[in-house]
Amino acid sequence: MRSGIKKYEKYLVPAILLILVISYAILALVSDGTYGDADDIGHYRRSRYAFQFPEFFLYHWGKPLFTALSSPFAQFGYKGIRIFNVLVGALAAYYTYRTAKVLKFKYPVVAIFLVISSPLYTVLMLSGMTEILGSLVLILSIFLFFNQRYIWSALLLSFMPFVRSEAIVILPLFFVALIWIRQWKAIPFLAFGFVFYSIAGGFYYDDFLW
Repeated sequence: MRSGIKKYEKYLVPAILLILVISYAILALVSDGTYGDADDIGHYRRSRYAFQFPEFFLYHWGKPLFTALSSPFAQFGYKGIRIFNVLVGALAAYYTYRTAKVLKFKYPVVAIFLVISSPLYTVLMLSGMTEILGSLVLILSIFLFFNQRYIWSALLLSFMPFVRSEAIVILPLFFVALIWIRQWKAIPFLAFGFVFYSIAGGFYYDDFLW
Protein backbone atom coordinates (compact mmCIF):
# COMPACT_ATOMS: atom_id res chain seq x y z
CA MET A 1 0.00 0.00 0.00
CA ARG A 2 2.80 2.38 0.93
CA SER A 3 4.62 1.80 -2.37
CA GLY A 4 1.37 2.38 -4.25
CA ILE A 5 0.81 5.73 -2.55
CA LYS A 6 4.41 6.78 -3.20
CA LYS A 7 4.08 5.85 -6.87
CA TYR A 8 1.18 8.23 -7.44
CA GLU A 9 2.11 10.84 -4.83
CA LYS A 10 3.13 13.53 -7.31
CA TYR A 11 -0.37 13.36 -8.83
CA LEU A 12 -2.25 12.64 -5.62
CA VAL A 13 -1.02 15.66 -3.65
CA PRO A 14 -1.99 18.34 -6.23
CA ALA A 15 -5.34 16.61 -6.77
CA ILE A 16 -6.10 16.54 -3.03
CA LEU A 17 -5.13 20.19 -2.60
CA LEU A 18 -7.16 21.27 -5.63
CA ILE A 19 -10.26 19.45 -4.39
CA LEU A 20 -9.84 20.93 -0.93
CA VAL A 21 -9.31 24.47 -2.24
CA ILE A 22 -12.39 24.26 -4.47
CA SER A 23 -14.50 22.81 -1.64
CA TYR A 24 -13.42 25.40 0.90
CA ALA A 25 -13.71 28.24 -1.62
CA ILE A 26 -17.33 27.27 -2.27
CA LEU A 27 -17.97 27.26 1.49
CA ALA A 28 -16.30 30.68 1.77
CA LEU A 29 -18.49 32.10 -0.98
CA VAL A 30 -21.87 30.68 0.05
CA SER A 31 -21.70 30.60 3.87
CA ASP A 32 -22.78 33.48 6.09
CA GLY A 33 -21.55 34.68 9.45
CA THR A 34 -18.09 35.16 10.89
CA TYR A 35 -15.74 33.61 13.39
CA GLY A 36 -13.77 35.83 15.74
CA ASP A 37 -16.43 38.49 16.27
CA ALA A 38 -14.98 42.01 16.29
CA ASP A 39 -11.42 40.83 15.61
CA ASP A 40 -12.52 39.07 12.44
CA ILE A 41 -14.32 42.11 11.04
CA GLY A 42 -11.56 44.42 12.29
CA HIS A 43 -8.88 42.53 10.33
CA TYR A 44 -11.05 42.59 7.23
CA ARG A 45 -11.78 46.33 7.45
CA ARG A 46 -8.12 47.25 7.92
CA SER A 47 -7.17 45.13 4.92
CA ARG A 48 -10.09 46.50 2.90
CA TYR A 49 -9.26 50.17 3.50
CA ALA A 50 -5.47 50.03 3.83
CA PHE A 51 -4.94 51.61 0.42
CA GLN A 52 -7.10 54.56 1.48
CA PHE A 53 -5.54 54.81 4.95
CA PRO A 54 -1.88 53.68 4.65
CA GLU A 55 -1.37 53.72 8.42
CA PHE A 56 -3.31 50.44 8.47
CA PHE A 57 -0.29 48.81 6.83
CA LEU A 58 1.63 49.64 10.02
CA TYR A 59 -1.15 49.18 12.58
CA HIS A 60 0.19 46.45 14.83
CA TRP A 61 -3.12 45.29 16.27
CA GLY A 62 -4.22 44.58 12.71
CA LYS A 63 -0.97 42.65 12.12
CA PRO A 64 0.96 44.53 9.40
CA LEU A 65 2.15 41.56 7.33
CA PHE A 66 -1.33 40.04 7.28
CA THR A 67 -2.80 43.37 6.20
CA ALA A 68 -0.23 43.78 3.42
CA LEU A 69 -0.76 40.31 1.96
CA SER A 70 -4.53 40.12 2.35
CA SER A 71 -5.41 43.67 1.27
CA PRO A 72 -5.60 42.89 -2.50
CA PHE A 73 -8.09 40.09 -1.75
CA ALA A 74 -10.07 42.28 0.66
CA GLN A 75 -10.86 44.67 -2.19
CA PHE A 76 -13.39 42.05 -3.30
CA GLY A 77 -15.17 42.23 0.05
CA TYR A 78 -15.30 39.94 3.04
CA LYS A 79 -15.55 36.88 0.82
CA GLY A 80 -12.28 37.95 -0.79
CA ILE A 81 -10.34 37.82 2.48
CA ARG A 82 -11.89 34.41 3.20
CA ILE A 83 -10.59 33.15 -0.16
CA PHE A 84 -7.17 34.50 0.84
CA ASN A 85 -7.24 32.38 3.99
CA VAL A 86 -8.39 29.31 2.04
CA LEU A 87 -5.39 29.64 -0.32
CA VAL A 88 -3.00 30.30 2.56
CA GLY A 89 -4.38 27.30 4.46
CA ALA A 90 -3.82 25.08 1.43
CA LEU A 91 -0.23 26.29 1.19
CA ALA A 92 0.30 25.61 4.89
CA ALA A 93 -1.02 22.08 4.41
CA TYR A 94 1.28 21.59 1.41
CA TYR A 95 4.40 22.68 3.28
CA THR A 96 3.42 20.54 6.24
CA TYR A 97 3.39 17.63 3.79
CA ARG A 98 6.77 18.71 2.38
CA THR A 99 8.20 18.96 5.90
CA ALA A 100 6.85 15.49 6.74
CA LYS A 101 8.68 14.18 3.66
CA VAL A 102 11.94 15.82 4.72
CA LEU A 103 11.54 14.21 8.15
CA LYS A 104 10.84 10.87 6.43
CA PHE A 105 7.43 10.28 7.93
CA LYS A 106 5.83 7.05 6.77
CA TYR A 107 2.74 8.58 5.18
CA PRO A 108 3.46 12.31 4.60
CA VAL A 109 0.27 12.79 2.55
CA VAL A 110 -1.76 12.33 5.74
CA ALA A 111 -0.25 15.61 7.01
CA ILE A 112 -2.40 17.52 4.51
CA PHE A 113 -5.60 16.17 6.07
CA LEU A 114 -4.34 16.63 9.61
CA VAL A 115 -3.84 20.34 8.92
CA ILE A 116 -6.68 21.38 6.68
CA SER A 117 -9.38 19.19 8.25
CA SER A 118 -8.79 20.14 11.88
CA PRO A 119 -12.09 21.60 13.16
CA LEU A 120 -10.81 24.95 14.43
CA TYR A 121 -8.45 25.36 11.47
CA THR A 122 -11.36 24.83 9.08
CA VAL A 123 -13.42 27.51 10.80
CA LEU A 124 -10.52 29.97 10.80
CA MET A 125 -9.93 29.39 7.09
CA LEU A 126 -13.45 30.68 6.50
CA SER A 127 -12.78 33.92 8.36
CA GLY A 128 -10.59 37.01 8.20
CA MET A 129 -8.46 35.96 11.17
CA THR A 130 -4.66 35.91 11.10
CA GLU A 131 -3.95 32.44 12.52
CA ILE A 132 -3.90 30.76 9.11
CA LEU A 133 -1.18 33.03 7.75
CA GLY A 134 0.70 32.54 11.00
CA SER A 135 0.62 28.78 10.47
CA LEU A 136 2.00 29.17 6.94
CA VAL A 137 4.87 31.43 8.03
CA LEU A 138 5.75 29.02 10.84
CA ILE A 139 5.67 25.78 8.82
CA LEU A 140 7.52 27.38 5.91
CA SER A 141 10.20 28.58 8.36
CA ILE A 142 10.46 25.05 9.74
CA PHE A 143 10.61 23.59 6.23
CA LEU A 144 13.45 25.94 5.29
CA PHE A 145 15.25 25.15 8.54
CA PHE A 146 15.20 21.41 7.92
CA ASN A 147 16.36 22.04 4.36
CA GLN A 148 19.39 23.83 5.83
CA ARG A 149 18.34 27.22 4.46
CA TYR A 150 18.93 28.78 7.83
CA ILE A 151 19.18 32.43 6.82
CA TRP A 152 15.94 32.31 4.84
CA SER A 153 14.27 30.47 7.70
CA ALA A 154 15.36 33.09 10.24
CA LEU A 155 14.43 35.97 7.94
CA LEU A 156 10.92 34.66 7.33
CA LEU A 157 10.40 33.79 10.98
CA SER A 158 11.36 37.34 11.97
CA PHE A 159 8.02 38.50 10.51
CA MET A 160 5.96 36.13 12.66
CA PRO A 161 5.21 38.74 15.39
CA PHE A 162 3.70 40.90 12.63
CA VAL A 163 1.21 38.15 11.85
CA ARG A 164 0.56 36.84 15.38
CA SER A 165 1.85 38.76 18.42
CA GLU A 166 2.19 35.67 20.61
CA ALA A 167 4.49 34.14 17.99
CA ILE A 168 7.32 36.17 19.50
CA VAL A 169 7.82 33.28 21.97
CA ILE A 170 8.88 31.09 19.02
CA LEU A 171 11.85 33.31 18.14
CA PRO A 172 13.93 32.29 21.20
CA LEU A 173 13.40 28.62 20.31
CA PHE A 174 14.89 29.16 16.85
CA PHE A 175 17.61 31.30 18.40
CA VAL A 176 18.63 28.39 20.62
CA ALA A 177 18.36 25.94 17.71
CA LEU A 178 20.64 28.08 15.53
CA ILE A 179 23.18 28.32 18.35
CA TRP A 180 22.95 24.55 18.87
CA ILE A 181 23.84 23.86 15.22
CA ARG A 182 26.31 26.79 15.12
CA GLN A 183 24.62 28.75 12.36
CA TRP A 184 25.92 32.09 13.59
CA LYS A 185 25.32 33.96 10.32
CA ALA A 186 21.59 33.25 10.44
CA ILE A 187 21.00 34.56 13.98
CA PRO A 188 20.96 38.32 13.16
CA PHE A 189 18.23 37.72 10.59
CA LEU A 190 15.82 36.86 13.42
CA ALA A 191 15.61 40.64 13.95
CA PHE A 192 15.02 41.49 10.29
CA GLY A 193 11.23 41.91 10.56
CA PHE A 194 11.53 44.26 13.51
CA VAL A 195 14.14 46.38 11.70
CA PHE A 196 12.09 46.38 8.50
CA TYR A 197 8.94 47.70 10.16
CA SER A 198 10.93 50.15 12.30
CA ILE A 199 12.35 51.71 9.13
CA ALA A 200 9.03 51.59 7.26
CA GLY A 201 7.22 53.24 10.16
CA GLY A 202 10.07 55.68 10.66
CA PHE A 203 9.44 57.25 7.27
CA TYR A 204 5.70 57.45 7.89
CA TYR A 205 5.77 58.70 11.49
CA ASP A 206 9.12 60.55 11.31
CA ASP A 207 10.27 58.43 14.23
CA PHE A 208 12.22 55.20 13.80
CA LEU A 209 11.31 54.20 17.36
CA TRP A 210 7.61 54.61 16.71
